[in-house]
Amino acid sequence: MARVLITREHASPMDSLLSSIGHDPVHVPLVSLRATGDPMPQVKPNAALVTSKAVVRFVHGLDRVLAGVRVAAVGQATADALTHAGVTVHIVGRGGGVEALTGLEVLSTEVAWFIGAKNPSGLLNAELNRLGVRRWSVYCNSTPTSVAATLVQTDFDAVTFASGSAVRAFAKALGPVDCPVFAIGNSTATEARAVGFRRVATAQANSLEALAASTAVLNS
Repeated sequence: MARVLITREHASPMDSLLSSIGHDPVHVPLVSLRATGDPMPQVKPNAALVTSKAVVRFVHGLDRVLAGVRVAAVGQATADALTHAGVTVHIVGRGGGVEALTGLEVLSTEVAWFIGAKNPSGLLNAELNRLGVRRWSVYCNSTPTSVAATLVQTDFDAVTFASGSAVRAFAKALGPVDCPVFAIGNSTATEARAVGFRRVATAQANSLEALAASTAVLNS
């Protein structure tokens, strides 16, 4: 039975998903989310990229804000949360933010918004800059001060990362470790390799279910 580290803010539902595969889940939250209070861009967009279901938690009235807007969501969970909030989702990027942004096919004459975290992962950040996408950072990540001490005292055989911010927090607290690392998408996997992790696998889709399923190789 492998001890698999969950690094996202909440253990659920990853703990149940990992347990169902036969692993022993261990939860050390490396990030917590809080609202930025940043104002909404003044120019209404033609297209918008929403990267996390957390956006629904921090922005009320998204259905009005994004009415008539071409919307791309990163992952099915984000799409479901937006749909529940009354937003019509046109594209679901199952491979991550860059794939979803590509699917929007933003024209040079259009206004596009990014709605999500203050510091998106490197690949997505570069693509947002290249396309001139306007940013509405509605939440930011913070790391508990006790993370380094907690990680040192925690035994684990593998690590799961659901965001680039968790990768950066882990690397800052403990450095890259020589164990299997499982990333939720290409951007997160790229972040993991960039900070020095050598054994990085990428989930087949941008979902917690796919992330958990990717760890099944630990049983072989």
